[in-house]
Amino acid sequence: MSKLTDDFIALCIRRLSDESSEDERIALEGFLKERECRDYYERLKARWDSAVEAGGPRFDTGRAFGELSARLGIQAPPLPAKNQTAATVVPFPYLKVFRQLAAAAALAVAAGGIWWFATHSAATRDAHETAWVEVSTAPGKKREISLPDGSRITLNAGSTLSYPQRKSETRKVRLTGEAFFEVAHNPSLPFVVEADGMGITVLGTKFNVSAFPDETRRAVSLVEGRVRIEQTATSERQRGAATTLEPGQQFSLDVSTGKTAVGLFSADAIIGWMHDLLVFDDEPLGMAAKKLERRFGVKVAFSDDTTKARMVNAHFEQESLAEVLGMLSFACDLHYEITPDAAGTPHVRFSPAQ
Repeated sequence: MSKLTDDFIALCIRRLSDESSEDERIALEGFLKERECRDYYERLKARWDSAVEAGGPRFDTGRAFGELSARLGIQAPPLPAKNQTAATVVPFPYLKVFRQLAAAAALAVAAGGIWWFATHSAATRDAHETAWVEVSTAPGKKREISLPDGSRITLNAGSTLSYPQRKSETRKVRLTGEAFFEVAHNPSLPFVVEADGMGITVLGTKFNVSAFPDETRRAVSLVEGRVRIEQTATSERQRGAATTLEPGQQFSLDVSTGKTAVGLFSADAIIGWMHDLLVFDDEPLGMAAKKLERRFGVKVAFSDDTTKARMVNAHFEQESLAEVLGMLSFACDLHYEITPDAAGTPHVRFSPAQ
């Protein structure tokens, strides 16, 4: 069932018109936790902002609502005033009437008149929305993707990328996992990457994004150009200030604590995966195990937390799984054993050497 209810649409209009009360803003934030609502609001805001920049008149929701109500012969209660407090606002008294209006007519968004457009039926939305393509990679596999705008993406193992099937008004992709981006330059149409907890905006650049769902750390590493990163918390009060990176810098976010940091990075450690390099850069063996799982399609376990926390520095190129495990075991004074499960997936278990 679609989340794009008339109540939600009314709240969007109030917010974009800068007429919403505190209660209405809180209610809208609740809707925006849903991706469908968030995407819809972003598209609407982009069109709204474009009309403002083009010199269109300010949108008066009260006047527009009243005029349309009169034309349709519907008795509409007044909209809450912008300066009313939460204690004096009657929660959305106009929404029942709004449903009648939305069913009867479209409020058109236009720079020269009343700005709102809609018949918000699912059929209308589906007819205008661009279809999205989803590409996933299995463990041990990488994939190169060319987008309709000319941008190129290398998708790491165990990752998923979604993007519009055709060129559209926005250059937006969604990433789960890790990918390296080479974005085609287009100053008038920024490229946006949505990764869990982050929104990355660029014009034309090369950068790596790591956002695996089974890890708490997210990272954006800039090789060339400039990027702007925003935390995509639902509430404005939870969002940190936007961060702009220069080449050679990395932005990291701990989604469990909300803490962020900016520092330098090693190219081999961050984008070596594109060239079949496997680099462990002074990191716990438990973190290194995630890279092993993605690279070789195995499952890794540990006999105890102490073993999992051992630090490891290593650099591998074309070594096999057996060679990598042997070198790690020797360097960290560990024992390992491999047993396949019923599906044939190898399970590796590390334990202290006897």
